[in-house]
Amino acid sequence: MAGVVVAGLGFGGVEALKRLVDAGVCRERGCLVVAPSTMFTFLPALPEVVSGRMSVSDVCWDAGGWLRRLGVEYRRGSVERVSDGLLYLSGGGEVGFDYLVAAWGAEPAYYGVPGAREYTVPLYSAGDAERLSRELRSADTFLVVGAGLVGVELAAEAAWATMTGRFSLKRIVVVDLLDKPLAVVGSRCASERAERILRDEFRVELVMGRRVVEVREGSVVLEGGLEIGFDVAAWCAGVKGRGVVVEGAEADRRGFIRVDRYMRATKGVYVVGDAARVEHGGCVALKMVREAMRQARTAVDNIVSELRGGAPRKAYKPLITSCRPLMAVGMGPRHAVVVIGKRFCIDTGLAYRYKEWWRRRLRRMHGVS
Repeated sequence: MAGVVVAGLGFGGVEALKRLVDAGVCRERGCLVVAPSTMFTFLPALPEVVSGRMSVSDVCWDAGGWLRRLGVEYRRGSVERVSDGLLYLSGGGEVGFDYLVAAWGAEPAYYGVPGAREYTVPLYSAGDAERLSRELRSADTFLVVGAGLVGVELAAEAAWATMTGRFSLKRIVVVDLLDKPLAVVGSRCASERAERILRDEFRVELVMGRRVVEVREGSVVLEGGLEIGFDVAAWCAGVKGRGVVVEGAEADRRGFIRVDRYMRATKGVYVVGDAARVEHGGCVALKMVREAMRQARTAVDNIVSELRGGAPRKAYKPLITSCRPLMAVGMGPRHAVVVIGKRFCIDTGLAYRYKEWWRRRLRRMHGVS
């Protein structure tokens, strides 16, 4: 039995491991990673893989060597249930723990829309990005369901790839239930800038304020009966919890596990990143990379406090929330809508350089050239 188990090897899991090693926990108590593989994916750059500005190997690499250098054990598996200090893995097998950092992420949410899973491609893995890139090379019409961060970035990248000759798309359409692109962010400034760039520069058609009621082979049906044909469709309409049952913990209606102010879901179980629902002062933490990493650091600090005979002491205060968004939405190589709160935003290409700096930094940390 490991002293601390980290379930998941995304941004939250990697940050938790770094913190545990730095605190000496892995040396003193032992650490184990449970994940489907040792591959790490830099999710924010998946739209660039679709457009061909990056390759799969640029955004997805093996972190197994890094784990070995840290002295951290690895076990292949996906968590199905957590109960009484045990992880139950899909396909059989159990892993015991004293403390758990649950960082297993989320999965695409299809909301029960008929045909959505069968006839669209999500963008939540390197394989998804590679498939979209391959299929778009011979497509005329590309439809994106969802005008949030991922949908807007993907539509812009597809338009850029068309303008530069990589794709030969004749039509790019974005549909969304809300009335503006990036409306989920709650920033009128960001929505207006994104809409201007998509419509005026990239010639993307925006069909806003219409719910998708059915996806058929080659077409999508919207509320009111409007049907739009497509050659390739991407589903970027949000995520939900993975359905992992954590005994003694509570999940919200989308399956995200609720945590207390210490990032703890129940005794010995801390949940971070996309798997967690984090609230503070009536505001909900957004599912962003910086949030996942900050949450992981807080969770580990509280585990260390418990291991040393105390109680969790570090309360978590989200930085990026539904009340105070802070993000950069890339729209091709020349544009990025940088959102700072609900009232201020700018359009700058510098945000891409920041993302690229993070990607290179993680590759170096994992020992990948």
